[in-house]
Amino acid sequence: MQIKKILILEDEINDADLILTTLLRSGYLFDIKVVSDKEEFYCAIMNDSFDAILSDNSLPQFNALNALKMVKENNIQLPFILVTGTTSEEFAVEIIKQGASDYILKDRLQRLPNAILNAINNFKSELDRIKHLEKIIKSEALMKEAEQLAHYGSWEQDIIHNVNYWSDECFRILDYEIGEVEPSLENFYKKIHYDDIWYVKQTYDIAYLTNTKIKFDCRILTKQNTIKHIENEVIFHLDKDGKLLRINGFIKNITEKKETEELILKKELSYKRLVDNIIDGILIDDRDGKVIFANDQFLKMFGFTNADLENMHFENYVAHEHLSLYKKRHKKFLSGENMPNTFEFLGVTKSGNKIWLEICVSKVIENGAIVGTQCAIRDISKNKNDELLRQKSEANLRAIFDNTDVCYLLLDINNFIVSFNKPMELFAIEQLDKIIFEGKNISEYFKDEKLNALSVSLNKAHKGYATKFELYFNKQEGTTIWYNAGFHPIINDDKTILGVIIAFREITARKNLELEDKRIKKDLIRRNNDLEQFAYIISHNLRAPVASILGLANLLLEHDVDNFDDIIDIITGIKETTQKLDDVIKDINNIISINKDIEEKKEIINFKDLTEKIVENINNKFNSIKFSISTDFSTVCEIYSLNSYFHSIFYNLISNGIKYCKMNTEPIIDICSTVEDEQIVLSFTDNGVGIDLEKHGNKIFGLYNRFHFHVEGKGMGLFMVKKQVELLGGKIEIASKVNVGTEFILKFPQ
Repeated sequence: MQIKKILILEDEINDADLILTTLLRSGYLFDIKVVSDKEEFYCAIMNDSFDAILSDNSLPQFNALNALKMVKENNIQLPFILVTGTTSEEFAVEIIKQGASDYILKDRLQRLPNAILNAINNFKSELDRIKHLEKIIKSEALMKEAEQLAHYGSWEQDIIHNVNYWSDECFRILDYEIGEVEPSLENFYKKIHYDDIWYVKQTYDIAYLTNTKIKFDCRILTKQNTIKHIENEVIFHLDKDGKLLRINGFIKNITEKKETEELILKKELSYKRLVDNIIDGILIDDRDGKVIFANDQFLKMFGFTNADLENMHFENYVAHEHLSLYKKRHKKFLSGENMPNTFEFLGVTKSGNKIWLEICVSKVIENGAIVGTQCAIRDISKNKNDELLRQKSEANLRAIFDNTDVCYLLLDINNFIVSFNKPMELFAIEQLDKIIFEGKNISEYFKDEKLNALSVSLNKAHKGYATKFELYFNKQEGTTIWYNAGFHPIINDDKTILGVIIAFREITARKNLELEDKRIKKDLIRRNNDLEQFAYIISHNLRAPVASILGLANLLLEHDVDNFDDIIDIITGIKETTQKLDDVIKDINNIISINKDIEEKKEIINFKDLTEKIVENINNKFNSIKFSISTDFSTVCEIYSLNSYFHSIFYNLISNGIKYCKMNTEPIIDICSTVEDEQIVLSFTDNGVGIDLEKHGNKIFGLYNRFHFHVEGKGMGLFMVKKQVELLGGKIEIASKVNVGTEFILKFPQ
C-alpha cells in the first residue's frame, strides 16, 4: 500500500493529535507533517511535495481561504480539505466554490481517512484527464474530438479582420446546431439564463474595457428548457503597443460537476441541520429499521416513552397506508441509490392519531459501509391542512377566475406575467395574435401607442394608483373591438406593492353606442348649421333680387311709361335680377345635393389620376394662363371614398390656386400626401396672392364670402370644399400670407 504524504495546517495541539490519531488508526499509511502558522505553511508547500493538505478554518491572522489562495497563487495542484470544529453554511459553500475538495467537521473525523483518499484519487483522475486532453489538443487533427470528449469548446474574435469563430463543441455546449447561428457575443448572450445575464454582461464589459483575463461560471437555458452549467475563460491578446488584436475564449460544460457538488453540499448541510435543529424529532435506525436512538422531541411528537424504544421499528410510527412506500425508500437509501432525501409521509401516534410529517434522511456510514439512517422529523399537520384548504380555495377561485368574461392578468413588480385566466389566454390569441406564457414580460405583447398607454398605466399602478384606459383592435372584416383596461396595484399589509392586476373588459357595444351618439349629435349640429345657412340665404340672397323684381314690376304697373327705351331697360333689369335669383336657387340646390351625394357608393380614388383629369379640364378653362403643378403621392397614393366629392375638392383648390395668382407670376401648385396619427393628410400649396387671415380668418369658409375682386367669383368654392371634407369625416386647415401664398391641409381617416 502506497504511503500518502499529508500536510496539516493546525495551531491547536490537541486537535492536531486528534487528527493524527484518527489517520494512524485508519489502517492506511500516511506520512504526516504538521505546521501551525502562515510562514511554516508557505515554507512547507514551497520546499516539499504532498499528496493532500488538511487545514483548520481559522488561525491567528490566517485562515483556510488564505491558505487555499496561497496554494493556487503558487500553482500548486493538490487536494485541499477543510477540517474544522464549526463553520457556517455560507463559508462551507464559499470554500468549495474556491476550489476546496471537501470539508470535515472535527466531531465527525471518522470520515476523514476515506475523504482524503477519495480526494487524492479524484484529483489524480482529473489531472490525468487534463494531461491526456492536453496531449490530444496538441494535435490539430484531434482538436474537435478532444473538445467533445472534455465537453470543452473554444471561440475566437479577430478584432483586426472582424471575424468570429466557434468550434463545433462550442455550438453543442450552447445548444445550437453546428452553423445554426453566426458566431457572435449576441448569440452567446441569447442562451444565458435570464437570472445570470446581467452578471455575465457586466463581467465581460469590465474585462473588455481593461483587457483583463477573466474566468467565470454561469448557466444557459437549452431548447428543452433545461439548465446547463458552463465554465468560461476569456483571454485578450494585445500587440506591443497595447492595441487589442483578438479575443480567445473557452467554455466547458461543468453541469455534472456542479450537480455533484450541489448534491454533496446538500447532503452535508442536511446533516448539519439534523444536528442543530433539535426542535425536530431525531432518530437513528439500523438496516432493519429498528430504532437505535430517538430524542425527547420525537417521543413527545408520537406520545411514546423511553421504554417504548426498546423494540421500536418504523412500523410503529408510520401509518399503514404509507408503510409500503416508506419501506421502499428506506431500502433504496441503504442500497446507496441516488434519490431525494426529504419527503413527506403520514405518521401514526401511540394513541392512533394520524399526523403529517416531513422527514429529512441521511445515511449512517461506518468503515465505508451504510449501516443505517439518521432522520429529522417535523410535524407539518397544520401546514398540510392549511395547504389542502388553500388548494381547495385556489381551485374555487380558479373556477371563478376562468368562468368570467373579464380577462385577468397578474404581474409581479417587474411586470413579468405570474398568472392569467382562460379568457386572457383567448384575448392574447384573438386580439394580440400571440400565445401568452408565464414568466414573459407584458411589454412583449403590445407595441406602438398601445405599449405607451400600457407603460403609463403600469407606472401609475406601481405608485399605488388604480388607473384605466381604452384600447381598440381593427379586424379584417372592417369591425372594431373595444376594451377597457383596468390596472389595480397589489398592496400587502405594510403598504408594499407586490405587483399589478390588469383586467381587460370588452366594451364594444357601449363604445358603439357612444360613437353613434357622438355621430348623431354631430349630424344634428351640422343640420342645424345648414338650416341657419339656408335662413341666411333666404333672408339676404333671395330677398334682394325679389325686392328688385317687385320694384321694377311696380314701375311698369303704376307709372306711365311712354318711352320704349325705358320699358326695355325695366324688362332688362327684371331679367338680370331674375337670373341672380336663379343663381341663388342653383346654389341652394348644390348645397342640398352635398348631403344627398354622401349616400353614393365609395370607390378607390387614385390621387395622381384624379389630378391629371382635373388639370386636363382646367387647361381648357385657363388656356390663357401658364401654370405648373407638382405632385408627390409616394407615401399615400389612393383613398377609398366618394369620387364626386374628391373631384370637387381637388378642382376647387387647384383652380383657386390658378385663379388667384399674383400678377406677372406663374402659378405654381404643390400637392403631396403623408400619414400622420393614422390619418391621410393632403396638402395643397400655391404661390398666389394669399389671404389676410387676421382680417378674414373667421370668414374663410363662409358662403358668398370673397376676399379678392380682381377676378370673377361667387364665394361658393371654399364653402363647398369644407362641407364635403367634413361630410367625409375629415378636417380642413389653412395657412396663408398676403403676397406669399396659401396652404390648405386636409386630414381624412384611413
